[in-house]
Amino acid sequence: MPEMETQDFLNIVKDTRPRLLTLCQSFFDRHEMAYDAEDAVQETYLRLWQMRMRIGEYRNPEALATMIAKNICIDILKQHSAMVEPLHETLNAIDDAQTDILAIQHDAERLLKKTMRRLPATKRKITPLQVFAVPSSRHNRHQSKRGLMTKV
Repeated sequence: MPEMETQDFLNIVKDTRPRLLTLCQSFFDRHEMAYDAEDAVQETYLRLWQMRMRIGEYRNPEALATMIAKNICIDILKQHSAMVEPLHETLNAIDDAQTDILAIQHDAERLLKKTMRRLPATKRKITPLQVFAVPSSRHNRHQSKRGLMTKV
């Protein structure tokens, strides 16, 4: 079979581009994937050009271009799906971890309140003051160097 002439190829491109672009855009309806439609059309023409020596074997090059474009779109969607699934799994794991942290915080608060209720009334009044009155470790080092730190 003779090789397709460049002008014949350009005619196919000119005739099929609007239709292929519309087809590919229908595959990529989400805004963040809109650029993939143009990529799919370009990839279609690249593959057609690579097969130009055998393109005469096909009765309808436009139908061939449509079939190639559909397959490319499906491949791109599969690639995106493979990338999106791990992202969803990661987000679910983060949600689970945050839920676990909240549960631990809730349990810690509950245990602290329970322990505080068991303390004698005087100790219950003093303990929160001691917790909030603890100086910073920097302050402790400074005071201990000067010999001013006392044990409680």
